[in-house]
Formats: sequence, C-alpha cells, structure tokens
Amino acid sequence: MASPTYRVFGWLFPRALGAIYLIAFISWSSQMDALTGDQGLMPVPKFLERVLQAAEINDFTPWAKVPTAYWLGYSDAIAQWLCWGACAAAVLVMAGVLQGPLLLALWFAYLSICTTGDVFLSFQWDTLLLEAGFIAALISPWRLYIGRIHDKTPSPSRVTMLLPQALILKLMFLSGLTKITAGDPNWHNLTALSYHYESQPIPTWVAWHVHHFPLWFHKASCVLMFVVELVVPFLIVVAWVWRLLAPAWVQTIRTLNLVVAFSFTGLMFVVLLTGNYTFFNWLTILLSFSVLDDTCWPAFLKRWLRWTETPPAAPPTWMLVGQGAVVSLMLLFSIAVAVRENIPKTGALFSTLSDCTEYLAPFRTINSYGLFRVMTTERNEIIIEVSDDGAYFQPLEFKWKPRLLDRAPPFVAPHQPRLDWQMWFAAFYPGFIPQRDLQNPQMAWFGRYLEALLRHDERIYSLMEPPPFPIESIHAVRAKFYRYQFTDAETRQKTGEWWTATPLGDYSPTLRKR
Repeated sequence: MASPTYRVFGWLFPRALGAIYLIAFISWSSQMDALTGDQGLMPVPKFLERVLQAAEINDFTPWAKVPTAYWLGYSDAIAQWLCWGACAAAVLVMAGVLQGPLLLALWFAYLSICTTGDVFLSFQWDTLLLEAGFIAALISPWRLYIGRIHDKTPSPSRVTMLLPQALILKLMFLSGLTKITAGDPNWHNLTALSYHYESQPIPTWVAWHVHHFPLWFHKASCVLMFVVELVVPFLIVVAWVWRLLAPAWVQTIRTLNLVVAFSFTGLMFVVLLTGNYTFFNWLTILLSFSVLDDTCWPAFLKRWLRWTETPPAAPPTWMLVGQGAVVSLMLLFSIAVAVRENIPKTGALFSTLSDCTEYLAPFRTINSYGLFRVMTTERNEIIIEVSDDGAYFQPLEFKWKPRLLDRAPPFVAPHQPRLDWQMWFAAFYPGFIPQRDLQNPQMAWFGRYLEALLRHDERIYSLMEPPPFPIESIHAVRAKFYRYQFTDAETRQKTGEWWTATPLGDYSPTLRKR
C-alpha cells in the first residue's frame, strides 16, 4: 500500500501560518513604540547596551545570546519597517509565493522582536509561533510559486511531518503533565476550572456564564481536559506505530487521527470562547491538523484544491537522508529540552541536559510548554488613578482588562494588548515600591509606566481609553488594589454589572510630576 501523503496539510500549513504571522506583526506594530521603542517603557537600545556590557564582562558573543536583526541598527522607524515588511512577506506566503524562504525570514523577524521585547514578548505562544514557524520553513516548498494542488505538487514527507506532529504532541502532553507535577491541589482535586474563568487574564463574557455552571460540571470538564492533554497525545504515537507495523489498517489509523484532531480542536474552541489568548488557539488548531493525511480531508475541499489520486514524485534519496538527519536532531533536542524543564533543577542529568541545550535557548525554537501549571484562585486588579490637582483622583481606563463593573468582558483575540496582560501579572506582586522594584526585572516596566503617564507620553495614553482630564494637566498618579469577582445572575439582572470590586488598599504610593 502506498505511503500516506500530506498534500492538503502541506498546502494549508504555510498559508495559515502566514495569516497568524500577519496577525502577530500587526498586533505588535500598534504597541511597540510605546512598550519597547526608543522612548518606550523597556527601550530596545538600552537593552542592547546592557547585553554589550555583559558580553564584555562575561566574554560571550552578543548575537549568539540575543539573536536579532537590531544589532545592525535600531530606531522606531526601522522597527516599524521590520514589522510591515514582515506583513508583506506573510501576505506573499499566503498567496503561495516563495513560501520556504519567506517563512524562514518571518521566523527571524519574529525572533528579532521577541529577543528584545523583554517582558512584553515572553509568552509561550510567542515561542510556539517561533517553533512552528521554523518547522514550516523546513517542510514548505522552496519554489517560486505554489498554487492549488496537482500531481506535481510536492508533499511533505512522512519524515518531515514528524516535526509538526511531535510539536502538537509535546504541547498538549506537557500542558497536562506540568499541571500534575506542579503540585497545585486545585488540579489534583479537579476544582481548578471553577476558578479559571474568573481569574484568567482577560476573560470573555462567555466565561461569566460558564463560571456559574455547577461544580460537578467544572470537575467533569477538568477530567475531560486531562484526557485530551494526557491520553489523546499518545494516540499520535499509536498511529505512528500502526502505520509502520500494520499499514493495511488504514481505516483504523484514519479514525485515530480524526479523534486526535477533533479532540484538540474542541478543547481549543472552548478556550477561545471563554478567554482571550491572542493567536494561540488558532495556531494549536492548525498544528492539530498535522496528524491528518490526505485520506482524512473532506472530498469537496480536495476537489477545490484539484487534488488527484496520483501521488507526487518521491524526493531524491539525498534529500530524504538530509531530512532524516535534521528531523532526528530536532526531535532529540526537543526531548532533551522537555525533560530538562520537567525534572528537579539539581543533579547530573539536569546539568548534562542544560549543557547540551544551552546554545539553543536564545533562538526560542525548541521549547518546553506548560500553561496554567498553578491555578490562580483570586482575581486582584490594579486600578490606575490620575489627578490634575493632586487631591481629586479619577481612574484611568484600560481598553480591555476589567475595571468598569458594568462593562461586559470583551473579545479581543487574536490581538494581544500586552500592557493589559502585564497588569495582570503585576497583580501577583505585593505592591509597587519604587526604591525596590525599579531594579526588579519583572517590575521595572511598571515604574516606568507611571513615569510615562506623568510626562504625558501620548504613545502610552494611546494604549488606554481617553483619560478623565486633559493629558497635559495630569500631575499626579497612583495605583489602587482591588479584589474583582464575577457577580451572580441575580445581581447582574438587577444592576447590569458583571463584576464586584472590593478595595484592598494602595498598590503604589502617589507619584507627582516634578
């Protein structure tokens, strides 16, 4: 029996990934001047200066620790051109033009902004996009143009298809494993999801409704989630083995692959409806489709793509050997990184794995994953207040994170408002003390954010709702701390409010314009 082909996925993967890159670069381009620009909260030029100083002291090559195009020069204009050039490249990839080379360029462009984006670009979906993007560059056609499928359209080989399949296996399995090994009792007793919908960074209005479902529903959902994350990934391995040992059982293999794809896709749609996680859900769904060979796709789609039963010509032996070597090396390092991140950080094994993977880490292209390993059980919100006279303060509204009690939790994905997200992380710290926290790498941005408000930085104000006073009249700023909870159904029906807010005191001292 002929080997399975992946021409439909090979056609879809680079185009859909190009669309995700397009979203990511457009989203970042609207925020980067304020967050990491020349006069931003965490300026790229100052970051690169610190790297150069550290390189002189510790004798390392700067670009090897921080691989970025910005070593050639940085300005806000250059950064914008990088983003918009990447957007143009993403559109060409979606059109089928020079997919392999342009995907490699997109990978490096996104790596360039991630390595210099400090806390604002340190999310797991950023590294997931880099890993998926590098894989896409390897398995996508390196031709001038690829249109719809015909009998000469190359198919990603079974060997190279191991990379996206192994990535989705690793992502899902490690996401479940870290919840178990982190020791959080809320995962162990299956109550974590009774907190999740309320306490996640930016919930949607659907999350308000799901939060009020009975406890048995949340526990059952938790069990189902663990099945999808811990059990279903092994069906990918089972399908690999069956394909090798019993190729005649193609219908069984096809069923297994469909179960895997639909299970992962279903979980991602639930997450997508209840929370705002930028492009993460769509990227995970795309990777889930990698298990589907051409027999799994609907006939109408294959007809539209002009798919034919005639398999494409097999690649030359030298290419298969090279692909096998690259895939083997990447899988070996992927296992090493996953094991390193999930064993005790002491002992000979951890030390050996760290040494083996040390030079890979800066490229963020072979990663370990594990979202929500510890469940947040309370939602604390930092409310920024500004004043024009130092006595009367009014709250400064963010565009997306909770503040107004009667504003429905929004849908904002696939855009990620990264300042709003950092405010959620800042709430985990006990309070902002300038003398202490301006030297804290995780909190230095917050002090600079308050300073930017006082110096009337319009780029920072553009990321927020219009202030209650004219920007130039604001002379004092402070931060208050509140406990936010979803209202119950009766309260929302009476008042129209989605949240209740309980004051917890000051989060920062009052800062005044000098």
